[in-house]
Formats: sequence, structure tokens, C-alpha cells
Amino acid sequence: RVHDFFQQGKVWLGVAQQIDSNGTHQSARVAGFVHPQQRIDGKPVAFFGFWESTSALEPNRELFRRLEQWAQQQGAVALYGPIDFNTYGAYRLRLNDFDQSCFLGEPYNPEYYPRLLGELGFDITCRYQSCFHPDVKVLAEELQLRLQAVREQLQDQFHLSLMSADFWLNNLDELYPLVDVMFRQNFAYTPITLQQFRDSCGAAFAQ
Repeated sequence: RVHDFFQQGKVWLGVAQQIDSNGTHQSARVAGFVHPQQRIDGKPVAFFGFWESTSALEPNRELFRRLEQWAQQQGAVALYGPIDFNTYGAYRLRLNDFDQSCFLGEPYNPEYYPRLLGELGFDITCRYQSCFHPDVKVLAEELQLRLQAVREQLQDQFHLSLMSADFWLNNLDELYPLVDVMFRQNFAYTPITLQQFRDSCGAAFAQ
């Protein structure tokens, strides 16, 4: 089955390779994405994603030159990334604390990636912050207090239950519009179809 992104969207894939003065093989790979619904500040844009690179600048300079040319030909006025297809996939870069772990689905990239993008002329559009609690037991106790306060405020108007893989899958179609409402104000958010949601957030995601 052809992914229904391609009913309106287009993808460009490029690879660049080079042997540096030390005889070391340097390479980079990136994909570009355009879709009629990809608009930021009302303007059509392209995303780049699935970016993997060694630390050398030159392969990336050639690669992104070709990508930007393609994006302009598709009518895009700006290029944002890393975003793999859309923000339902992997996106963003880690800028610091490279020795620390990350949340499932969050970016974890080599330390030189931000430098490379800066040398290519990219600027930071948005910053995100991830916070980690050092003590799981204390965190659980804190959340229990918050949960109890919420239960008192709701006064049995709602039923609260643990999110499980089975619950997620059994209610996937009902969760689709809810997820859209929750995230539609996020930067670079692009709505997806129900089938794309099933593909992205189905059994593998639930597990």
C-alpha cells in the first residue's frame, strides 16, 4: 500500500559523499518533504528530516544546496527541520546535555549537529525544554497528590483509568481527533489523516 501522504505530498532524498584531505570518508543524507498543508505563518514551507551526517561541513553544504533548490521549485519559501515527515514523527535537535538520556521519541543526536546547521545558515526558531526528575519514587508520590486533587475537583464527573496499550488501540479512532486538538497549536504541526494516525500511532507505538 502506498502511504497516503503521497496523494498530495512529495519527498526528496539526497546523499553526498567526500574524501577529505586525510583520506577519511565523509558523508551526509537528508530527506525533504513538502505538502499543501505544511504552512508556517500562513506561508508554504518544506521540512527536512532523516538527516544523518559525519562531522564534515562540505558534504552537507552540497546536500542542502540541492535540497533548498528542490524546495524552492515546489513553492516553499522556508526550510525547517529536522522533522521526519511531520511532527508526528521524530523532530527537533538536542542542543546540550549530550551525556544525559532522553524521553522515548525525543531527539538524541551527535553534539556536532547544531554546529553544522549553524554553519549552513540555519537559525533556531523555537526552543524546547525537557525536565527529568532524579528520584522516581518521589515523583510518583508527588503525582499521586496531584491525582488526588484532580479527583476531588472532578467530583466523579469523569472516570480516570491507567493508559495501557490495549486501551489505546481499542480507542484509536476516538483518540485521533483528541490528539489533533491537543497538538494543533504546536510549532510546525501539520494535520494528518486518520489512516496516517493509525500507521504512526498503532500497535508499535502502543507497545
